[in-house]
Amino acid sequence: MRLWTDDELDRLQLLAADGKTDTQVGNLLKRTRICVQRKRQRLGIPSRQQAERWEPYEIEYLRETYPEGVPASEIAETLERSELAVRTRLYKLGITRDQA
Repeated sequence: MRLWTDDELDRLQLLAADGKTDTQVGNLLKRTRICVQRKRQRLGIPSRQQAERWEPYEIEYLRETYPEGVPASEIAETLERSELAVRTRLYKLGITRDQA
C-alpha cells in the first residue's frame, strides 16, 4: 500500500471541489476509485453526488415555476445549475407543464 503524499492530498481536494468523480481523480492520481473514495470520506470531502443534492427550496421553486411556463433554461440560470440538471430533476419528480 502506497502512502498518500501531501501533493496528492492537495490535488484530491482541488479535483473533488472541481466536481471530478472518484474514478476521474483516481485516474489522474494513479489510484483506484475505492482508494480515492475512502481517503475522500476520511478527510470529510463531499462526493460529487453529495455536492449536487437538491435543496428543498430548489425543488419547491421547480414545482412552482415550471408548470407556470417558466423555461427550464431560465430556472437553471436562477438556480445556478445546468439546464440538463433542471430537466433531469423535473423528469425524476414528474413535474410537467400540465400541472398548472
